[in-house]
Amino acid sequence: MSEERDRSLGRLLAQLQTLGLELRAFAESQKKTVDDIKKDYSTQAEKSLKMHFALEQLVKVENVTVSEEEIVATVNAAPDENSKKVLESEEQRWYIRSVLARNKALEMIYSLGVIPAQAGTQDVKEG
Repeated sequence: MSEERDRSLGRLLAQLQTLGLELRAFAESQKKTVDDIKKDYSTQAEKSLKMHFALEQLVKVENVTVSEEEIVATVNAAPDENSKKVLESEEQRWYIRSVLARNKALEMIYSLGVIPAQAGTQDVKEG
């Protein structure tokens, strides 16, 4: 969980750096302390990981599959040839398959009307 939190905090720090802000200033603008921000990110990391593992379990239980054509379509959607080349590696293809399978599992949940289609979408894309 701490790795997920640190990864998310790293993205926040990179965004803040781009804007020329420090974490302390950002926290103050949110009327929080730096520790509050870290706690918020820990809570979000826990939720994200729970969603990730729940969807992975649903993929297994429901035998959700991703076809080679779906992976190829995702690779071909890359904006340039260099990106496509990177996405064609075995590691990236595994990652694409995993994300597509979790998205299918989430779509199954949405189709049942258990949760609204807008909820949790970001978690899957980042997870």
